[in-house]
Amino acid sequence: MADASKPKRPSGSQNRKRKAEKEKESAKLKRSLLVFLQREDKENTDILTETSECSTSTTEQGTEAVHGENLKDEGTSNTSAYVSIDYDDPGTWPDSINDHLRQMIVSRGPQQNIPSQFPKDKNNRRFTTVHFNRQMCNGEKIPRKWLVYSPSNNTVVCFCCKLFKKKQKSAYTSLCREGSNDWKNMSTILSSHERNVNHIDNCQVWRELEVRLRENKTIDAMHQKKIKQQESYWKQILHRLIALVRTLGGQNLAFRGSKDKLYDHNNGNYLKFIEYLALFDSVMNEHLQNVKDAKLFVHYLGKDIQNELIQLLSRAIRAKILNSAKLAKYYSIILDCTPDISDTEQMTIIIRFVDVMDEETQQPDVVIREHFLGFVPLQETTGAFISKTIVDELEQMGLQIDNLRGQGYDNGSNMKDNAVNAIQERFNQMQEYCALFGFLYDIINLKDKNEADILMQCKKFESALTHNSCKDIYGEDLC
Repeated sequence: MADASKPKRPSGSQNRKRKAEKEKESAKLKRSLLVFLQREDKENTDILTETSECSTSTTEQGTEAVHGENLKDEGTSNTSAYVSIDYDDPGTWPDSINDHLRQMIVSRGPQQNIPSQFPKDKNNRRFTTVHFNRQMCNGEKIPRKWLVYSPSNNTVVCFCCKLFKKKQKSAYTSLCREGSNDWKNMSTILSSHERNVNHIDNCQVWRELEVRLRENKTIDAMHQKKIKQQESYWKQILHRLIALVRTLGGQNLAFRGSKDKLYDHNNGNYLKFIEYLALFDSVMNEHLQNVKDAKLFVHYLGKDIQNELIQLLSRAIRAKILNSAKLAKYYSIILDCTPDISDTEQMTIIIRFVDVMDEETQQPDVVIREHFLGFVPLQETTGAFISKTIVDELEQMGLQIDNLRGQGYDNGSNMKDNAVNAIQERFNQMQEYCALFGFLYDIINLKDKNEADILMQCKKFESALTHNSCKDIYGEDLC
C-alpha cells in the first residue's frame, strides 16, 4: 500500500503544460526586451537623421500663443529659415534655439498643455496625466515640472533639455529633441531620463537662468543698464552744448578763437563758456575732468561738432521759416550779392511774408516777417544764371513761383542793371506762361479741375496763339 504522505508526482501532461507556459512566458519577455532594444536603435537613427523642421502648432484650452513671429534659426546656413512658433508648444520650437528665444521661453515657464482628453495613437494608446508626477517609494508624489506635452506633435518633451542641450546629440534621447510618444514604455523612459546626468545639469542651468531673469541679473541686463547710463550721460552733455550754441548764435557771437584747447588763453567763446559752466554744473565738471585726464577721446567739444550742431539748428530754423511762409502763401524775395575773401559772389536770399499767427501764443496776429535764408554761391552774375539759380532754390525750398509777389535787388555795383532787368523779365515770363499753361504742368492740378475750368484755360491758350483771324489751335478741340 502506497504511503499517503508522499507527494504525488505530476503527470506527463501536466509537465508538458507547465513547460509550454514557461516557454510562452519566456517568449513574452524576449519580445519585451526587443522592444527596448529596437526603441534605442530607432532613437539613435533619429539622432543621425535629425532635421531642423518645426511644425506650426494650434493653441488649445486658452494657452496664450504667439503666432506670426519670425525668428531666425541659428543652425541654418546663409539661406535664412524662419518659423512660426508658439512659446507654449515645444513642438514648434526650432532645433537650434538662440539666446533671445531661450530667455523668452524661460521667462514664461513650462506650460504642460493638459487638454480635456489626450488623443490616441495607432496602437489605441494615449498619454495620461499620471506621468506628470513621480511616485516615490513612500507614496509621495513629486511633480515633474520639466515634462511638457506638445499638442501639435502629440509627444512629450523635456523642457530644460530641449532648451539647454549641448552639441553632443548622441548623449540625448528623443525627449530632448522632437519628443517621445512611446506611451507603452513611458514610465520607464521618464524614470531613466530624470536620473540622467545631462538632465540634472540642464535642470540646474534652467533654474539659475530663471532666477536671474526674475531678478533682472542677466549679463544682457547688466550690459543694457550700462548702455542706458551712457546714453543718459551723453544726452545731458548734448543738451548743454546745444543750449550753448543757441545762446552764442542768438547773441551773434563768434565761436572759435585762436586756440582750440581747454583752459588755454584765447580759446574762443564756445570753450570758455563751457569752462564757466563746469564751475557750477557737476555733469559738465565731470566731463571736463575726464577729458583732462585722457579718459575720454570723444568729447564733443571740437570744431567739427560745433559746425555740425550749428548746421542742425540752422536746418531746423530754416524749416520752421519755410513752413510759416507756405502757410502765408504769398511772399516776396530780396536778393543781394557780395564777393567773399576768395572773390566768389555770394548771393543772400531774404524772404518776406505776412504772418497771421503769433509763433509763441498761436493766436491770430498779423505781423510782417522778414527772414534770412542763407548764402548761395554764384559762378556767374548774368541775369540768366541768377534767375535759374533763384528758381532752383525756390523749388528746393518748396515755394511755388506762382505765389511770388515781389522782388527786391540791392548792391547795384555787383548786380548790373541789365542782369536785374533780365531777372525781372524772366520772372514775368514765367508767371505769364504759368497762367496760360500751368494747368498742363501738374497732373494733380489737372485732375482737380472741372470741365468748365479746363475749357476756360484752353480758350486762353487759343487766344494766346491767335494772330488777327488766324488760329493755330482751337480750344474746344483740346477738351
